[in-house]
Amino acid sequence: MAGGPLYGRWTPVTAGSCYFTLGAESGGEVIGLGVKASLGANATWRGLFQMPLVMPTGSPKLRLLRRAAATSGNAIANPQWGLAATETAIGGVSLNSEGNSTLAWASGDSNKMKEDKIALDQAAMSSPAGKLLRIDLIFISASWTLAQPSWWLPTVIWE
Repeated sequence: MAGGPLYGRWTPVTAGSCYFTLGAESGGEVIGLGVKASLGANATWRGLFQMPLVMPTGSPKLRLLRRAAATSGNAIANPQWGLAATETAIGGVSLNSEGNSTLAWASGDSNKMKEDKIALDQAAMSSPAGKLLRIDLIFISASWTLAQPSWWLPTVIWE
């Protein structure tokens, strides 16, 4: 059985480039992670997820919902993650890098919700039940061409 989504507790690591923002929709607003336009340096958000005690089947993925008032441009994301058992320091966790993913905006995408899924290395995620999952979602400035601020809602799913 597939599972999720798991919602994390997020903290902006890179002041000035990462901030909480509201994604305005008709009928309401949804809080998300903000990333400033035209990054000059890498920007990092840190998320912490409580893993289920009974793990779902399927492959773990970082699901990114994203939005920007843009009709062109690329954002580059590199999720790095690790697991920590209770009674261990979450800051000292060894992180696995999933590499850079290019997330594009094109004509007709302005203010539309877009979805991407980045596979998390299942082999490296041994015995995750009940542990804490730390994800550093690093937005890479090299090759970043998105010239508008962006809104992000990351979750963890299994499919």
